[in-house]
Amino acid sequence: MHIRSLLTALSVAALCCPATTAQSGADAPRALTTFGWQTPASVVVTEEILKKGRETTTRYRLEVTPRDGGGIRIRYRDFQFLTVGGEDVTTPAMQKAMAAATSLAAAIPDLAIATDGRFEGATGVEECVQSVVDFLAEQRKMSAEQKAQLERTMQSPAMTAVMKEGVSRYWQNWVGAWIGWDLPRGQQHDERREMPLLGTTLQADVHTEHKAPPEDKPDCVALAVTIRAKGAKFSKDMLGFVSDLAPALAAAGDAAGLDDRFVLSYRERLTVLTDPRTLLPQRATSDRTVTLRDRESDEVHEQVERHDYAFDWSTTAPSKADT
Repeated sequence: MHIRSLLTALSVAALCCPATTAQSGADAPRALTTFGWQTPASVVVTEEILKKGRETTTRYRLEVTPRDGGGIRIRYRDFQFLTVGGEDVTTPAMQKAMAAATSLAAAIPDLAIATDGRFEGATGVEECVQSVVDFLAEQRKMSAEQKAQLERTMQSPAMTAVMKEGVSRYWQNWVGAWIGWDLPRGQQHDERREMPLLGTTLQADVHTEHKAPPEDKPDCVALAVTIRAKGAKFSKDMLGFVSDLAPALAAAGDAAGLDDRFVLSYRERLTVLTDPRTLLPQRATSDRTVTLRDRESDEVHEQVERHDYAFDWSTTAPSKADT
């Protein structure tokens, strides 16, 4: 299990929790945001990614359609790399050279979303996994036996679950984390809460903010969540999931007995600028850092990943609030 699996699982666990402390009855605060995506609809998303010090820009279209039984289905369409490592790759020659990588990146499962905006699942995960297998087998010139072994690994229940979690975190960042937000503008809220994660439970500090929107989007709300987790128990529980972060830890293989040597901390900040009547996002970001300190060598290993999303709704159908 690699660090990306930890990041995905922690983010999803955190985002599936309410942004503020829930109350019941007459004392419950009024929700300031509601989900109201209209179908059919289409939105173009430009995503800037910083990962392992490498910058990439992609663009794709989300096709929103009704789903049998209620809710909506979201399909990714027209995926394209715009820049890789800061280099323009939109020329015909570069697009041809990147055709295999583009095909792989575009194999994103459909999202199934409930009528209230909750993520319910993903369809096409198995096909997506097979696309990854085929791509890696071709790139690495694997034998039939090596490819079969890779297929068994990638199609295991654990890897399928990781894939589904990875798909869900996009939706949580764009919409799921903000459903039923009740923190008034200008207010902040701090709490420490338990979160389920990979078969265990961890304590995380969660800070929420409702900021003033920018002048060019006065009808939107600007919301943010910062999640922090650290401490001896967190390091002990999670050490086995970040073996690729430090060479000494990777070389050790089994993390058992190493939790006194390594100290792990996690921070992620999510933001969104969105329409509170519909939760149609205009901009969103995810910025996360995992830090591993080796007490023995005093080395610090850090992995940073950032995503910036810009949404163009100019071609979409009107929202429920406008009909």
